[in-house]
Amino acid sequence: MANAILSAFLQVVFENLASPVIEEFGLLLGVDKELKGLSRTLLRIRAALNDAEEREIKEEAVKIWLRDLKDVAYEVDDLLDEVATKALESKVHAGFQSDNNQVTSFFSSFNSSQLLCQIGLAHRIREISDKLCEIRKESSDLRLREVGDKRIGIKERPQTSSLIDESFIFGREAEKREIIELLLSENYRGQDISVIPIVGMGGLGKTTLAQLVYNDERVKKHFELRMWIFVTEDFDVRRLTKSIIESATRKTFELMDLDPLQVTLEEILSDKRFLLVLDDVWNEKSKDWDALRVPFRVGERGSKIIVTTRSKIVSSIMGTISSYHLPGLSDEHCWLLFAQRAFLDGILDVHPNLVKIGKEIVKKCQGLPLAAKTLGGLLHSKTDENEWEVILNSKIWDLPEGFNDILPALKLSYHHLPGHLKRCFVYCSIFPKDYVFDKQKLVQLWMAEGYIISDGIKRMEDIGNQYFDDLLWRSFFQHSYNYEKRQSIYTMHDLIHELAQSIAADECLKVEDNRPYSISRRLHYLSLLSENIDPTVFEVFYKCRILRTFLLLHEHPTNIEHVPPNLFLKLRSLRVLDLSHTRITELPSSVDNLTHLRYLDLSQTLIKILPESFCKLYNLQTLKLRGCYELLELPKNTMNLINLRHLEIEIYSRLISMPPHIGRLTNLQTLSTFTVGKDEECGIGQLKNMMNLRGSLAITKLENILKLEETQEGKLLNKHYIHKLELIWSRGEAINLRDGVAEHQVLEGLKPHENLKELTIRDYCGFKFPSWVCDPSFSNLVSLRLLYCRKCEFLPPLGQLPFLKCLYIGAMNKVKYVDHEFCGDGAVKGFPSLESLTFASMPFLEQWTGPNGGEFPCLSEITFTLCPKLRVILHFPSTTTTVQISNCRRLTTLPSLPSIRNLVVQYCDEMLLRSLPQLMNLSSLDISGFPELISLPQELLYSLTALKELDISYCEGLRSLSENQGLQHLSSLEHLEISECPSLISLAEEVLPTTLKHFEISNCPNLRSLPKKMGNLSSLQDIEIRECQQLEHLPEGIQNLTSLQLLEIWGCPQILSFPEDRLPDNLQHLSISKCPQLVVRCQDHCGEDWHKISHVPTILIDGKRKSPNC
Repeated sequence: MANAILSAFLQVVFENLASPVIEEFGLLLGVDKELKGLSRTLLRIRAALNDAEEREIKEEAVKIWLRDLKDVAYEVDDLLDEVATKALESKVHAGFQSDNNQVTSFFSSFNSSQLLCQIGLAHRIREISDKLCEIRKESSDLRLREVGDKRIGIKERPQTSSLIDESFIFGREAEKREIIELLLSENYRGQDISVIPIVGMGGLGKTTLAQLVYNDERVKKHFELRMWIFVTEDFDVRRLTKSIIESATRKTFELMDLDPLQVTLEEILSDKRFLLVLDDVWNEKSKDWDALRVPFRVGERGSKIIVTTRSKIVSSIMGTISSYHLPGLSDEHCWLLFAQRAFLDGILDVHPNLVKIGKEIVKKCQGLPLAAKTLGGLLHSKTDENEWEVILNSKIWDLPEGFNDILPALKLSYHHLPGHLKRCFVYCSIFPKDYVFDKQKLVQLWMAEGYIISDGIKRMEDIGNQYFDDLLWRSFFQHSYNYEKRQSIYTMHDLIHELAQSIAADECLKVEDNRPYSISRRLHYLSLLSENIDPTVFEVFYKCRILRTFLLLHEHPTNIEHVPPNLFLKLRSLRVLDLSHTRITELPSSVDNLTHLRYLDLSQTLIKILPESFCKLYNLQTLKLRGCYELLELPKNTMNLINLRHLEIEIYSRLISMPPHIGRLTNLQTLSTFTVGKDEECGIGQLKNMMNLRGSLAITKLENILKLEETQEGKLLNKHYIHKLELIWSRGEAINLRDGVAEHQVLEGLKPHENLKELTIRDYCGFKFPSWVCDPSFSNLVSLRLLYCRKCEFLPPLGQLPFLKCLYIGAMNKVKYVDHEFCGDGAVKGFPSLESLTFASMPFLEQWTGPNGGEFPCLSEITFTLCPKLRVILHFPSTTTTVQISNCRRLTTLPSLPSIRNLVVQYCDEMLLRSLPQLMNLSSLDISGFPELISLPQELLYSLTALKELDISYCEGLRSLSENQGLQHLSSLEHLEISECPSLISLAEEVLPTTLKHFEISNCPNLRSLPKKMGNLSSLQDIEIRECQQLEHLPEGIQNLTSLQLLEIWGCPQILSFPEDRLPDNLQHLSISKCPQLVVRCQDHCGEDWHKISHVPTILIDGKRKSPNC
């Protein structure tokens, strides 16, 4: 642990020592002097940490001193936490008589055993105080200087200049072009001088890109004056102003006062179009930038400033346009950079095995040019394969110190972090490489470890989110977006991850797939990542008595079926315990020994009940029970967990009701599911005082509410921070026995706050919906789902919701018609913001009127599925681009679809397919479930001139794709996929369009031949053939597919061999599986067809990788 982390940790200890609880404890038991002395001693010791860090590299005695100090610091933290826990326990026993922020006199009612416990704690304080005094004495013996918090000993980055040797640069052509376009652009966006920030992690090549741009001839001609300044962390306005003057004039300058310097710079820049590069900026104070930029205002319109920085905070302060986030180099360019450093001229041909190892090394660089250059330089002119293998299998901190520029470059970013962020960053070392971080989960883990202390104003979660964002903005995390899941993704670059591991050293351990590992007695943080965990693994960690985090990170069920009772007796210091995705059904009653525990994850387990002793975990902040479908009940004293902030419960568990008086948990921020009980102590009124609830809330078993007054006791109208609400009745009771009037009254009383964004109403049996469901005042509501509301005959006028974007209506059995009343009263155009509309499982729906005069102006996606009586769709909005019609067998025609781009037609009458209107703009077509379809309608194919994707599946009677070679009319087709068509025998005469890039056919058991002219498809990149048991051969001419990158053949036992000529030279990936005869002929170096495939870089035969010829 670096000194800044230890210093930050000690600061937390100081704050805890000063708490009223600890002071009261000290006074009562006569150790107040020891506690104050302990605080003073720690303060003096902390002042010596910087000197200790500088000397520990060379002095073993100092390194040991730091380790001893760290051990005692953890002891102090545990002890203080135990005292605070005793206070919480007393508060609970006192019956919640004081409020949560007030310290009670918790020693007044101790019995004899409790008093003995306190005396034991006092004795431990004296012992720890003695240890610290000894450490203080050792610091004097070691002559450690008390130099305070001054940052020392950081290896700074060498100064840069504007000059560059472009012969050593690979890639970056596109990035250079984009930056130059910004520089030469006349679009000033209201700014006379534009500031362009180039942002990225250390070693990514920001300076190199700036140098390339700076020296481009077009840039030289465009700007009358160019200046290059190497800034670093010392953002001294006078020094920088002087440097800019000297760069502009190419002369040294003697003035040092700021005023004459800025006046002189104004004179130099006046009426000149200039380019200024500020390289390697760290300053995050806007006032310093404001002071520096004053003279720039006199420059000519169109002047530009380039800033290179690792921090998005810097870019947000200085930039006038969006930051340019520099991507990593491609593997190809990284390889060229690596090879230039590693190989002498011509050695690539002489040592092909080194090339193979080298390309694997380059993959470790993950696009980081500095890493490619450094690793290439380490291997310069070396020809021993073992030396290359050592580098391939090494961590960055294991590389030779004199040649390793990677770690210092990355450590520089780390050293610039404040102490509280360093702790948070290093904690991430226990996660595996390529781990996708859940921001909320990571913040909860940081909270549990005590890294986040509330300032009394902001929530801990908000502070933690800010910590995460700070690390993200400083490039310690990488951000991307998963468009399929519609959520942000956060990962960590492999080399940044290795940096965290190198700093964590023996405090963190990550065990993957039961690989060998050694355990340090100083281990504090542990993670296991393996599907088959040895159940005895817990016993191995018994000796880790100071362990604080124990995480199981595998996302699939493991073979752990029970937790040894001794685990909780041995690992008493645990703050974090993750037993998710195991097969455990219960927790040992000894769980109450985990008095420090703050985070417990039992998600995706078979847990049924929790022991009553669980309710003694007074520090618990987060309890996760997602995916615990067998959960029957929570302990009756769950109300004692007064520090609980996040309680996540599976909505579809077997939970009968909430435990009694859960409303006392007023610190709860997250309550994913509230199951209403029949008794008042478990009823919806328990939600009344939970004013901090936020995010998602599902309220289930609403049938247990019998009176309107009860619903109002829940105070949903006052839950400002609930953004997603699900209101759910149980489905088991017969519909006819349900009181529709009473349920309408209940729903009427459950009106939420107008901040709500998403609402689901499920299994409601009222005859109509209350007026608030379509109240225009819900201006934040963007998603609404009405499901299994089986007694409602008419839909409410939902078109009045002004910002509703997604509407899903399903299983409303009595609805027959959806007409204009659905859109509202006509005062405003109905559904002004709706983008997606779905009707699903509507057994009696016969007609949808659609728009009539401007409704649905934004609707782009419409789905009708499982509507067996639907006969009429009168109109589609002109904005509709995606339509899905599935299992609507009475629907035979569709109205005009002028803007449609994507169409899915499944399990409908064949007449619907033959009567489709002209689809000149259609880009994607999915046809599925037409058992009597023999071939695609010719008139349909002729109109699909813009079609790019065609998927055909589950057409049992399909004998050919088209008549008269109709597919060739699909002049834009790029993707063709055919599956589950058992009557399809031959495609020999089909003529596929030359635009085709992807061809996939699967589960066509009687198919014997592919198109004869397939070899003419010059654009084809992928061929995938699966489970075509009668297919006898691949088409001749496959060697002519000059664009082919991937060929997969799976489950085609009748294919005996490849065509005569070898496969295309550009083929990158070949996979053959469950083709016994072909597999034999393709055995590496000995099979009869090996010479036809040996040039392919990646070859998989029955799942095993083969080594191609190099």
